[in-house]
Formats: sequence, C-alpha cells, structure tokens
Amino acid sequence: MRILKSKYEIDGISYKYITLYNKKFMEIKLSTCGAGIKEIKVPDKNGIIKTVTLAPVDNERYNQAYHGKIIGRTSGRIENATFTIDGKTANLEKNNQGIDNLHGGTTGLHRQNFEVSIEENIEFTDVVFTYFSPDGEGGYFGNINITITYRVYENINKFIILINGQSDCKNLLNITNHVYWNLSGNLNDTVLDHNLMINASKRGVLNERSILVDIVSVEREFDFKVPKRIGDDIMANCVQLNTTGYDHPFYLDSNEGIVSSLYSKESGLNLNIKTSYPVVVCYSNNYPEYDVEVYKNVFDNMHMAVCLECQYSPNGIKMTPDNAGIFNKEYKEFIEYEFTLV
Repeated sequence: MRILKSKYEIDGISYKYITLYNKKFMEIKLSTCGAGIKEIKVPDKNGIIKTVTLAPVDNERYNQAYHGKIIGRTSGRIENATFTIDGKTANLEKNNQGIDNLHGGTTGLHRQNFEVSIEENIEFTDVVFTYFSPDGEGGYFGNINITITYRVYENINKFIILINGQSDCKNLLNITNHVYWNLSGNLNDTVLDHNLMINASKRGVLNERSILVDIVSVEREFDFKVPKRIGDDIMANCVQLNTTGYDHPFYLDSNEGIVSSLYSKESGLNLNIKTSYPVVVCYSNNYPEYDVEVYKNVFDNMHMAVCLECQYSPNGIKMTPDNAGIFNKEYKEFIEYEFTLV
C-alpha cells in the first residue's frame, strides 16, 4: 500500500492527511479532524479514476463540516438535548432549532483532532484514530476512549470502519460516518438518477424539528427493498414533509449481508454496504450550503449527494432504548464499503 502524509494548520492547530493508494487504483484521503474521509477515488467502468465523495475543498470549511466525518458522541437528534441513564443526566448543547441536540453539538467528534497511527499488513492497512472524550465534554457524562480504524484493502476496492468505545460507566454512544456519496463521476450531477437499495420494511416518522416520533411500515415512496431511483418519489408529499427530501431512519430487516447499495449507471459504479448496526439513515443533501466549494469549481447544491449513515436509532434513548447505543464498558461496531463495477 502506498501511503502519502501531509499536514495543514487551522488556528495554530496542526492536522494531518493520510492518503492510501491500493493496487486496484482506489485512493482514500483521511483526516485527523473528525477521523474523517476527505476524498475517495475509484476507477469507473471506463477505467477512469473518479472522485465519488463530496466534501468542502477549503480546509477550514472542511474542519467545520460533517462531510465524511465521524459523528458522535451521538449521531442524529436527541429531543430536548437531554437524556438520563441510571440516574446520571446529560445536558447537551441545543444546536437544533435551539431545542434539541444534533450530531453531538459543535464540540462533537467531527470537530476533534484525533491522534493517528498506521499499521501495515499484507492484505490491508489500518489507519487507527484515537480520541479521549472526557466527562462533561459537550454535556455528556463519563470518560470514553474512542478508537476509529479504517481498514483499507490492498487487492480489492473495499474498506471497513471499525468503531470502538470504552467507558468508565454505563453510557450512550451512537457513532456513524457522514460521508456524502455521488458515484456518477460527474460531481455536477445530482444523485436523483442513482439506484438505491435499503433492506428495510420500516422507517421513522419525523416532526417539524426532524425528531423521531414514530416508526411505521414503509410506504411505496419509502420502499427501497428493491433498488429504485432516488428521484422517483423524492418530491412526494410524504417525503417532502418537514425534510424537503429523504432524511429518515430506515430500520433494517436484518444486518446480515448487504444492507444497502448505491448504483450509478453513468459510471457503472456500485457501492455495497454491510454493517453491525440496525439502522441506516438516508439523507439526500436537502440543505446545501450553496457557497461551499465541494469539488474543484463545483459548489454545493440540492441533492448533489446522498448519505447512508449506519447507526443506532436516532433519538433512540427516548423512543427505542433497546436500540439506542446504550452499553456497558465496551462499544464495538463496524461499517463496510465495497465498490464493484456493474
């Protein structure tokens, strides 16, 4: 595995980029900021290496963004920005309409500068990011050591994110990766022509603050068990309600095998996702920041990407405590991504 290291500095703090190049011409650029993915490139059906992720080009904007980052301590929204476990109460930042907590707040994992090490093996290389989240950070209780490992394979275009947390008390984690996908190879395009599969028969209902309030059987507009175009039903009233597109948790029928896939006919690229998590949140980039350059001379726009965030149930601590990410001592999950050509 060829590995390239570089540095950049924001406000006097030094961050690192680590770029890995495997023998199948996949490139993955990682950052110590948020243990994040900055960019992924893979060859398309014509053998042309294409960027398939979107993230702010500017380093300072990237450091502030969610794009490609590890999200936590809790991903998604927590109603009223508070929860209690075994008599301990967390009072979190109210950064969602001044009422709820979103993605762990502005001091969440996506903004932290992780330590990094590299472990090289014959079949894969591990890039290991570590961070100590102290008791009280962001309003959360308990000390947690967090390890995020990107396992990048040498002879196949696949990587796995291994997520580990160790706490000194019964605690809550709901960590995901917030990578923005566009497999077309033409990043000016939307993802509305991408075919999406999610192996889920139930989905979440959201209120006006995008807080989970119910779980129902998927209607036709939310049924992706058989692959279909993202754009087929995105303008339906039930999809547009409160979210202006898909921004919903899908409750997996099973997390055995492939739980979700994404395909672009234009590039021939197919992405298969496997995970230990029970939920995939599908977000169709409904709230773009139009002034942010997300690729060379390409600015953020509506539905230019889709996120498929493997995680526990958002607001699960309030709605589905058995499916929330409550753990004793050790938290251990994974998300796997593999590219194929179709």
